[in-house]
Amino acid sequence: MWSGAAWGSCSNCEAGKSENGARTGCDICGQGKYSGVGAASCSNCAAGKYLSDNASNRLLHDSSSDCSYCDVGKYSGAAWHGCAVCPAGKHENGARTGCTICGAGKYSGDGVSSCSNCASGKYLTDSGTNQDYHDSSADCLTCPAGKYSGSSWNGCADCVAGRYENGARTGCTNCAAGKYSYASWASCTSCDSGKYISDAAMHQNHHDNINDCSSCGAGTKSKDDRSGCDNCDVGTYSLAGAGSCASCAAGTWSGAASSGCTNCAAGKKENGARTGCDNCASGSINSAGSTSCSDCEAGKKASGGTSCENCGAGRFSGNKAASCTICAAGEWSGVRASSCSDCDAGTYISDNGSNEASHDSKSDCANCNAGKYSGSGASTCSNCNAGRFSGNGASSCSICRKGKYSTAGAGSCSNCGAGTYLSDDGTNDDYHDSSADCGNCAAGKYSSSGLATCNDCGTGTYSAERAGSCTSCEMGKYSSSTRTQNSCTACPTGQYQGQSGKTSCTACSAGKKLVNNEGANEAAACTNCAEGEYSTASQNTCVFCPAGKWSDSPGSTFDGCDECEQGKARAENSASDCASCATGKFQSSKGRASCSACPKGTFASGTDTVTCVACMNGKYATSTGSSACTECAAGTKRVSINSSPACQDCAAGTYSSAASNSCTNCPQGKKSGAKASTCTVCPGGTTSESGSENCSNCIAGKYANGVFDAPSCSLCGSGETSAAGQSSCASCDDGKVAQSLGSSACSTCGAGYYSSTDHTVCHQCTAGTYSSSAVGSAAACDNCPLGKYGQNAGQTSEDSCLDCDAGKHAAITGQSSCDACEEGKYSSDAVPKPWENCTPCAVGRFASGTGKAACTKCDEGKVAASTGFTYSCDNCAAGKHSNDARTACPGCDSGKFSAAGSLQCETCDGGKVTSSDQTECIDCGLGTYSFNNACEFCPKGMYSIGVAAACTKCALGYYQDATGQSSCTLCAENTDTDGMEGGKSCVACEGSETRYNLPFEETCGFCPTGKTDRASAGGARNCQSCETGKFFDIGDKTCQTCEAGKFTELTAQEECDTCGVGKKANSASGADGCDDCGAGKYAASGSTSCTDCAVGKSTSGSTGSLSCGPCSPGTVAASTGLANCAPCASGKFQTDSEKTTCTNCANGKYAASEGSTSCSPCAAGTQSNLNSAATSCDECTAGTKSNR
Repeated sequence: MWSGAAWGSCSNCEAGKSENGARTGCDICGQGKYSGVGAASCSNCAAGKYLSDNASNRLLHDSSSDCSYCDVGKYSGAAWHGCAVCPAGKHENGARTGCTICGAGKYSGDGVSSCSNCASGKYLTDSGTNQDYHDSSADCLTCPAGKYSGSSWNGCADCVAGRYENGARTGCTNCAAGKYSYASWASCTSCDSGKYISDAAMHQNHHDNINDCSSCGAGTKSKDDRSGCDNCDVGTYSLAGAGSCASCAAGTWSGAASSGCTNCAAGKKENGARTGCDNCASGSINSAGSTSCSDCEAGKKASGGTSCENCGAGRFSGNKAASCTICAAGEWSGVRASSCSDCDAGTYISDNGSNEASHDSKSDCANCNAGKYSGSGASTCSNCNAGRFSGNGASSCSICRKGKYSTAGAGSCSNCGAGTYLSDDGTNDDYHDSSADCGNCAAGKYSSSGLATCNDCGTGTYSAERAGSCTSCEMGKYSSSTRTQNSCTACPTGQYQGQSGKTSCTACSAGKKLVNNEGANEAAACTNCAEGEYSTASQNTCVFCPAGKWSDSPGSTFDGCDECEQGKARAENSASDCASCATGKFQSSKGRASCSACPKGTFASGTDTVTCVACMNGKYATSTGSSACTECAAGTKRVSINSSPACQDCAAGTYSSAASNSCTNCPQGKKSGAKASTCTVCPGGTTSESGSENCSNCIAGKYANGVFDAPSCSLCGSGETSAAGQSSCASCDDGKVAQSLGSSACSTCGAGYYSSTDHTVCHQCTAGTYSSSAVGSAAACDNCPLGKYGQNAGQTSEDSCLDCDAGKHAAITGQSSCDACEEGKYSSDAVPKPWENCTPCAVGRFASGTGKAACTKCDEGKVAASTGFTYSCDNCAAGKHSNDARTACPGCDSGKFSAAGSLQCETCDGGKVTSSDQTECIDCGLGTYSFNNACEFCPKGMYSIGVAAACTKCALGYYQDATGQSSCTLCAENTDTDGMEGGKSCVACEGSETRYNLPFEETCGFCPTGKTDRASAGGARNCQSCETGKFFDIGDKTCQTCEAGKFTELTAQEECDTCGVGKKANSASGADGCDDCGAGKYAASGSTSCTDCAVGKSTSGSTGSLSCGPCSPGTVAASTGLANCAPCASGKFQTDSEKTTCTNCANGKYAASEGSTSCSPCAAGTQSNLNSAATSCDECTAGTKSNR
């Protein structure tokens, strides 16, 4: 209630108002409040409601119904004038009185009444402890591969073994046929090639282990999708557990669903499709397991239909031949010849197919003798015509070459004699059939014996007709050209020659002259030129040096005449030396005949002058040839009047010193009268222009101090002024400035500016300061307050200072910009302005850089346990993971591990378990597998090689009767695992005695090709390989001995190999290898022994030869079986090949070295008739001569 002055009673306050406390009146309720009649105070609107009017109208505050409910997604407290939006990560509590953090698996945006579920395939683990982990759908994490979740899940579940995650992380699907998986796999894996699973995604437990994959049987292969097995096609086969069927090898065949292939028998060939065998055609042969039948090759004849026999040497045959034919005359052949070869040109065979021994080697072809020839395939040799010749074994006769001739049947050509020639180079034998075909050399030419042309006599020589050599020119003569005839030319006048055989004469050298006539033969005929003279080469006289030149020594050449130096000269035809130029004269060039007078205005004061000197400033010379110049007086200058130098008075305003070339203007600030030698300084306050006769006053804004240091009126400096005619300037008062030079008055500064003591400029207030004075008297600016800054210069009030932006602060006054928040701190609208300092980051957040408006949540796997973190948080240690708030690192759950810095822990791969500190996965060892985070022993019938998610069944034919093993044991001979994988023991083979079991075979069965069924020493049956020297007969399944000339080096062979050429089997039958024939022996392929080389033949030291070669001329083989042919001894020879003996050299001939094919005739004056088989010739005794 309330009352006025002198009231008799109090009145109730109206509804919507409350008593003002002094009982003197009533006030309208404020925001968030209401009242009824007579209220002493206003009531608060309840939490969840609001009233926004701020005491403007009492009717809006007169009832609790004036308080409005907050909108959905918003909340308020008691007496609020408005509602706040629930932030992202929270939802309105339903009463509009507050917000609650979303629970696990949920999230929200701003202003919602309920949280949204994380979608299926995603999860969110935080259970409402921190709104930052629920403020976006991005906080919902995708399940890892192999795991799944439903809507609003707080974690993900593993797909069980035999199922796989569907890709969307929303569920799991059974593995398809041919596939399997382990727990938490994202996809199923196909069975290995050769294995299968037939269940088509019906039963999860049929796909939960690799051991659910079964092996395909022999004769089948796994389907591409591993859902079953298909039979092998005909012509192919497979073993048990095969992923594909292999084609039968060439020469073998199979039916459908076969586990092996069968060889075609001898005499049959595989049909090309590997599905059966066809008989060989008549006349063809083959061996077992062949794909085709072969005709006997040319050079062979059929023998019994099972083999082809080589034709012997001297015979031949074509393809499919029944017999071999002897070669014709002029032909020969070796073993296995398809045709006979012609004897080479130059050889012959006369027998015409009557005796194969006359045609069984190329050595049967005899060489034609020297002087004879033959073509290829010849039966006889022909004589060479006159003018031609040939050596042994010639295929044709050659025309004698240049410089030679011959008679008919000649083995060599004779030389034309010295001084003669024969130029035809074997084009026509008519030009070489007599010594008369040799022509004489002309005069000026010569030749030695056997030449095609005559040679020109060289320079410096000469010759007469038919000369065998050339004669040298005598001294004093020469010949400069070739082919000089009969004599040489005498040296001309001015030249000499002191040696014979020369091509030219020597001229007297330059600087000398000749005193004798032509034909001189010594150098003493030349004498030196005198001083001042010279000569060129070959001159008879000397002459004076040219004008301007001189030589100081005798015997000078033209180059020896030196030019007169500059400043000197010499006249032509003068016997005197170079003379110096006189005073007043000069010579600037070398080698001149005279000196020149100095021009006007120049002079030469001494002799030997090169250039005249111009008169210096203020001096003159009026005539040519002067030796000195005259000076002008002070106050005058040198001028040219009518081209003659003279002196003239200086004008007013100018001056000159003595000997001046011109008058100089008085400088600025000085003056002068006419004919002045100096200038006078202007008084203070005045100045003058350059070249002035009088001085004038300085204008306002300038001054002159009356000394020549400042010759002109200077501008007053900044901050100073002056009136006209002043000798100095005055400074501006405080608050005023003179900004430009030469100012006549000072001006005042405006707002936002201030002036300092220099008074030269009004300084603008710097950024971060301001000035509000408008009278121009401000001496300084005021600073912006704390938490604010001024970004512009020249501000005029405090209102222009701005609040700092988010992420910044201002801790001192007068800042032109705000400083970035330090690392680990931030500033934002959450803290009231102005911001003097920044706020430290909360736990779980960090600020690694400066200037942050908010702190960043720690990355996955990292935490910040205290406030103010300046770096990107601490890694969680290995074996731990970060919580959703990023404030702590809890340990991994059992069976999981993590590396340092992990968001969550992971499950170990199959075959591994976690370490005790849960920081890594440890491999399960040999014989174990992983199950429930423990390594368990493999059961019987299974094994592992370590790091296994499951144990592997023992393969067919292998067993394991203990647990915890890393391998399986091969069943003993004649036992198997009864066709089952995963055997724990072996059982005996069943059936007839021909069934077997060997190491590395999977099941009992029949012996393979190359092995036979035999009883072992203990009575058990097994397969044994055919020994070396034997082969496996496919027909009767027995081992047979290799026939003569064939062998097997290895056991279990299906056929025997034939010994190659040059080899023999190491046994008559049942051979296990072949030996090379020794040197001097030979053998054809398939031989059991080697044959000695015949006489006259050898293998040239080689082993393993197919045949023996004939001894070459000069060598012989006297007996059979020789490795090498022996050379004929010195004094003996052998012209032909394939011979057994050597022949002694005849009388008058000799052979100096071994292996000679002919004997050389003794030279004239020597003989060998005293010796048989001579190795050299003896000289004829005194009084006798040789008769050759």
